[in-house]
Amino acid sequence: MPTVLVPSLDDRAFATDELERNGVVFAAREVGADGKYLGVDPELPRVLVKDGAADVAVVEADGARQRSLKAPAEHEPVLPSGVHVVCPMAGLDVLGRKITEASVHRPELLRTLVADAPAEGRSGSGELTVTPEIVAAALTSPHGGFKGIPAEASVCPILNKASLTDPDAGDPALQTALLILEARPERIERVLVTDIWARLLFRVERPG
Repeated sequence: MPTVLVPSLDDRAFATDELERNGVVFAAREVGADGKYLGVDPELPRVLVKDGAADVAVVEADGARQRSLKAPAEHEPVLPSGVHVVCPMAGLDVLGRKITEASVHRPELLRTLVADAPAEGRSGSGELTVTPEIVAAALTSPHGGFKGIPAEASVCPILNKASLTDPDAGDPALQTALLILEARPERIERVLVTDIWARLLFRVERPG
């Protein structure tokens, strides 16, 4: 996929021209001092679709530093204007791991989000282990996965890395998906369970 830098809305022709040539493009505002790409103007995705340059725009609104679960900081997520679908995400390989810097992004914020987690998620010292209940709570909390989502946007959570769950733990992917649907029946109709490397994709829908 070609990459283009679009410093401002006035520079969107860089993305438009590349879309005409290749049909798909990865756009960023600039490259930061740490070598990571920085996000584009929040208006750019909407404008590219409105102008007919793109059929759809997919935005990473909140990075997790390659961790499978996170809690957003005060300034996150940065959702583009006019967003239609928001997909809070988690990697199921985090199940069974302790909530530490090694396993989740911003563990101190995540512990606050899931303060009412079931007792089975706690060790004798009070240390939290990630359970399906904790993943569901993180993705459906108004201060977690639901933070900043416009009322008019639909929500479709994604649970990735399904093949990396413990085979002796029943079906943690299905269990987590059902807990998510139960937590937000008024907003969530389905949860996608995926695994890119295993070429797995199925959806869990709200009963009825």
